[in-house]
Amino acid sequence: SRYRDYFYKQIEDNNIIFIAELNKIINLLGVTNVYLGCHCSPKPCHGDVIKEFIEEQMVNRTLPKYMVLECSSRGDKRFSALYARLKIFGKEDTIENHYQLAKRFGDEEPPESFEDAKGKRATHFNIKGVDYNIDLFPQFYHLMWLIYLDKNPHLVEFLMKFDEFTDMFKGDSKVCQADSIRIYIKEGREALKEQCKEFIKEARG
Repeated sequence: SRYRDYFYKQIEDNNIIFIAELNKIINLLGVTNVYLGCHCSPKPCHGDVIKEFIEEQMVNRTLPKYMVLECSSRGDKRFSALYARLKIFGKEDTIENHYQLAKRFGDEEPPESFEDAKGKRATHFNIKGVDYNIDLFPQFYHLMWLIYLDKNPHLVEFLMKFDEFTDMFKGDSKVCQADSIRIYIKEGREALKEQCKEFIKEARG
């Protein structure tokens, strides 16, 4: 079946997130019953492919035991922009508030709360009275995570245990805490700093 081909292709391609989800099911089976649901049932379905594979793994486990961290308010909140706080340009706030409140929308008044700005397309952004090209906005976001992680080495040590980082709320956003964290941990601090270099140059004037 097409799903069977897709399923085993993910394992063959070493899809870390896919494999980590399968490991969750296997680990759960060690302590409780697991019920798989699928709209195809009772016809042959996706659940049959998963069940067959899991049963094989219970006898002879060959899957690598990857660790994946959900970086959002539904996961470890220390790595959610809604909760991670830092002081930048003289003001302490959450990364989400710093990001959303920096948005500007043409000649409109600046947003008073992140709810006023979240999900809206900005024309430019403003830091301490200075306007910046919107193309640099993702770099500002990366820079905040760079500063946050630099100031919390114990969190960096914790993150080093993980193989992959996800954010279930990413959607179509150009910025994502999981992406910033992944670069810092997997490619190194300097790689994330490189992502911010144009904005840093502009901000220094």
